Amino acid sequence: MRRVGYCIFLLLLTTTCLPLVASLNANDFSGSEANNCTNLPCVDAGEILFTLDANPIKIWKNNDDNYLVIGEDGYINLYSLTSAGISLVWNLEVDLNGNISCAEYYPEYDLVAFGNETGVQIVDVGPNREKGAFIFTSGSVVDVAWDPTAGNDIDSDGITDIPYLWIALEVNKRAVQYDINNELPRQVQTNEHLNHIGSVHVLLDGTIITGGDDEIYIHTINQVGSVILNEVLAPYSATFDLLITNDDESELYVSNIGGQKLISYDTGDWSKVTVSGLGENPINLGFELISSSLFSMDKTLVLGTQENLFFLESETMILDDNKLSYPLGVDAIIDTIYGGLLVVSNKNIHLLDFDQDNDGVIDTKDAFPFDPSQTVDLDGDGCGDNEIGNNPDFFPEDPFECIDSDGDNVGDNGDDFPNNPDEWEDSDGDEVGDNSDKFPDDD
Repeated sequence: MRRVGYCIFLLLLTTTCLPLVASLNANDFSGSEANNCTNLPCVDAGEILFTLDANPIKIWKNNDDNYLVIGEDGYINLYSLTSAGISLVWNLEVDLNGNISCAEYYPEYDLVAFGNETGVQIVDVGPNREKGAFIFTSGSVVDVAWDPTAGNDIDSDGITDIPYLWIALEVNKRAVQYDINNELPRQVQTNEHLNHIGSVHVLLDGTIITGGDDEIYIHTINQVGSVILNEVLAPYSATFDLLITNDDESELYVSNIGGQKLISYDTGDWSKVTVSGLGENPINLGFELISSSLFSMDKTLVLGTQENLFFLESETMILDDNKLSYPLGVDAIIDTIYGGLLVVSNKNIHLLDFDQDNDGVIDTKDAFPFDPSQTVDLDGDGCGDNEIGNNPDFFPEDPFECIDSDGDNVGDNGDDFPNNPDEWEDSDGDEVGDNSDKFPDDD
């Protein structure tokens, strides 16, 4: 089953950059011409920053806060988002057959694994930027998940050099752990589902979760390396191909492609915490059919469907009364460093953002998002181009100069006499300025 097309995405937005007291909602992005949303309801909200060459299958933020995109065209692209907009850093062809079914990124190792009809391709998206091993499988790959607790220690120094990878295979309805260094399966696999397997997810403590028809299996690995089935969850009748956790992994969110429900479980005792969607909760949330993948951060669930972006409070699943409409569908969504959102619709990247200093420029495009007196820094030296603002730059096109303390039009960094307007150079280093030195070349 290909994970392309319209999507549901979950974002649990953190408070590290944006001090949110309540959960995020559609109203947070309204009232702004910059967000193309002066009054709710809004259509195609957010400034279009960039148009991709193909619809994305997955988007991740890497260790440098740049954006990795694996597309339906078989390319992985890296994009940079700055106050100047979005720009392509590099791209790499990885699968021109266009049959990618799933993908997962491991930031610590800068590795991407993606599955297709014949196996899994490993891609180094770090400085080497190249395709690595290809793991042939006995059938179509449904899902992949990196193992954060185990891997290959190639140089025997006690540190994992290459993590193991869990591959969910349709043919045997279970997930199998692979050593990608030798491209072979290990003798470790999960329980077989009755009819189909839809997903695999591994928690930081090594718990392996697989979604199947009408049930979710919770596995652990014991001290002798055997996989133990600890819990069987039965949320409702479906093939559970959408699994994600919040940041601290205290809750697991469950859904299915083509469904209309979201269920959350407490990962401590695996009790059902909240339910949303048609059929079980008292309020009809009225989602369109859900499809594709989940993405998680903190505080808020943001759901992209065939036509809309919905906002829910993650702990209670209470739906915001408002929504943002995208008639051509929501293909992908990810957060920005200031707590805003990038929403991809019909290959267009829309920026939904805030203006925390209320200077009329949204945070991502504001070089000084917390200083209302400055918005632009053309030379990138950390000094604002507004001469009457805080920390002004009197040399806005010179990245090595900001200040001219003596007003002689020579920046302090290059002025041998920064507090003397009559002198700025001492060619012979005798501490007498050239303008006053009768012998400027003789020390």
